[in-house]
Amino acid sequence: MRNSLIVLFLFISFTISGATYYIDPAGNDSNSGSSSAPWKTLAYACSKATASGDIIHVNAGTFIETNQCVLAVGVSIEGNGVTSHIISRVTFTRNGDLSGAAITCSSASEGTNGNQHISNIKLDGDYYAGTTNSNSATGNAGILVQRRSNVKIYNCTIVGFYLNGVAFHGSTLYQQPSIYATGNEIYNCILTGNGDTDNTWGGGGQIEIGSQNGTLIHDNTIDGTTRSVGHNGNFLSGAYHNKGIKVYNNISTKLDNEGGAWNFHIEMWNTDGGFEVYNNKFWGGDTGIDIAGVWNVKGNYDYSWYIHDNLFTGTAYASGNGKYCIDLENKLIEDVWIYRNHFLNRPSTVNVTNGTTANSEIRRIYICYNIMENCGWENPDLYHVIMNFRVPGDMIFEDIYIYNNVILGDVTMYTTAIALDNSGSGTYGMYNINIKNNIIVHNQNVTWLNVANNGTINGLQVNNNIIYNNTNNNDPVFTGSSVSNYQFLNNQKVDPLFVSSSDFHLQAGSPAIGKGLSIAGLTTDYVGKTLNIPPSIGAYESGSTATTPATIPVYQNSVVANATPSLLEITYNLTLANIVPAASAFKVLVNSVATTVNTVAVSGAKVQLTLISGIKFGDVVTVSYTKPVSSPLQTATGGQPISITAQSIINNVINPVKVGTPGAITMTISPNHIHRIINVLLLYSSSFSILDPAVSPQIIRIFDTTGKLFIEKLLVTGIAKITIPINLRSGIYSVLMFSGGLQLASQKILVY
Repeated sequence: MRNSLIVLFLFISFTISGATYYIDPAGNDSNSGSSSAPWKTLAYACSKATASGDIIHVNAGTFIETNQCVLAVGVSIEGNGVTSHIISRVTFTRNGDLSGAAITCSSASEGTNGNQHISNIKLDGDYYAGTTNSNSATGNAGILVQRRSNVKIYNCTIVGFYLNGVAFHGSTLYQQPSIYATGNEIYNCILTGNGDTDNTWGGGGQIEIGSQNGTLIHDNTIDGTTRSVGHNGNFLSGAYHNKGIKVYNNISTKLDNEGGAWNFHIEMWNTDGGFEVYNNKFWGGDTGIDIAGVWNVKGNYDYSWYIHDNLFTGTAYASGNGKYCIDLENKLIEDVWIYRNHFLNRPSTVNVTNGTTANSEIRRIYICYNIMENCGWENPDLYHVIMNFRVPGDMIFEDIYIYNNVILGDVTMYTTAIALDNSGSGTYGMYNINIKNNIIVHNQNVTWLNVANNGTINGLQVNNNIIYNNTNNNDPVFTGSSVSNYQFLNNQKVDPLFVSSSDFHLQAGSPAIGKGLSIAGLTTDYVGKTLNIPPSIGAYESGSTATTPATIPVYQNSVVANATPSLLEITYNLTLANIVPAASAFKVLVNSVATTVNTVAVSGAKVQLTLISGIKFGDVVTVSYTKPVSSPLQTATGGQPISITAQSIINNVINPVKVGTPGAITMTISPNHIHRIINVLLLYSSSFSILDPAVSPQIIRIFDTTGKLFIEKLLVTGIAKITIPINLRSGIYSVLMFSGGLQLASQKILVY
């Protein structure tokens, strides 16, 4: 039996943020857009739903869209998952830009606050030709977000778009922004078959970014294997003026040995600092991360790029020249940190050069505590280099730090662990190269360290390494000019005594134990164990657990108690060590507005945030934690919880005074029993100014009799007619309105 809904009282003082409209394959664009009379197309719905807070709900079914969907500021799209299937056949001209995007969120002014989301839909570009260069086609780009901030795309499946699946651009394409786009995010999405990489139009990405600040790209699955060879797009592409970007917890799969194509996972040009890539799995592809363009600088951050705790893997290669996991190749690169990555079955791990660009500078590259396992390729030649550093001419290359790595060539293949290839003369050339505390084994091509100096190399320190089972008696090979200020000290040519051929922890009695140099800034090993003094050589400190990795604490909940409204407690499932992150690692929003975190404390399994002001009854609060580079949350064994985003907190602050404003808003409710909605007419009185949301945000909540919350949202004023979809079981529910922490009105509804 269908439940019915009865409104017990007809006058309630509250407003609702926006209306919900519906589209359905059986709908008609001449309808009203209600759940009982839905529209047929998303493009038409986007033209009608234009008020901030409006939601377009995409019913289950297949929709054919031939017109571009232009989404207004503040309007969101929600569906039922992959069953809400939108096929875009918007025609575009293949000129390399983003015209013809299926859904466009574009504003004239940079930094416009979109305050909207697109979620739970399948968006299909219907373009898999891959080998054609016709002048027009359909399915250019899936979603374009241009000059807007705070747009979130999540739980979507996006397939088959020619140039990009999703593109975030904070300015005109490839231009310096006056205002960066902030707060954009894409997560929990599946992207397949987007982004053509043919050389006619340049590389395309499943996701593309430009002029972004703080964009989060996480927990997505990206498949770049569905098109014909040479036409599978990058996981992530971007050009010009991105900073503070975080790319984490993604899985990206590409074809190995695609050949001829720009076959990257990530290709990024000209970044402005703070680009962090971590906890991702990159399978296949000719290049994992390509850092290119004219500049990659650290700006106001500690680093330009921080690439850590990723897995780069795939099938072993027959040939590998030009195939790198991380490729640094531009005019100016500074402060790149490459830490704790696992490179498995890859031909080359790190390549650093500038091509042929004159007057280039590459400075302060840190490659520490990585595992490079079974690297190399089958056919012997001089270019089989696991890590290659090349100065082709007019270039300054200085301050390179290669510390505590395990570099393991495949004995069936041909590799050189490290090559320094220098043609720079005069002030150009290589300066201050440090190779310390590494374990380097099984390199069968020329030697483990091949130095070709046809110019200037000044300052090469090769100290406290274990070098074993390499050619040339484990000695470096030098050709060309002599190297100034060269050291080769305390290196051991002995078996490091790994636990096994695939487990690079140290056995008891290993000659690596306690024989490393203490290096400023390095405090933990590959798995987060605190280093001894002196530390061990290699990626694992002596005593690291070989079989049981540190358990990662799992986020449980967040609570503000009535007795301590300025204290927000975050609870994990494990006891945490007394290691306290900076307050900047946390972000607390109260009614969508950021509030200051004054102090952070760790107590048992709880993290305690002291806020600048107390939470009030009815406030909607979320908390985020971004794992910092230094002093992240962790257990005593080094397990570090992952970042969390916009987790809702439990607000237990009680209502101090029950306050109403009779007559401020008169609301007439007309229930629709069949379609499970409430139609609401609102009449505002002159006294309503006391509820100005600019002074104090308003919130609506609906509870059952046990106090369980079913609906919670921020409200806006000025709406005269709204529709509220309600899907509740039989029972009595309380509708409460709050402002400034005070309850302004309450009412009950009965569902039976």
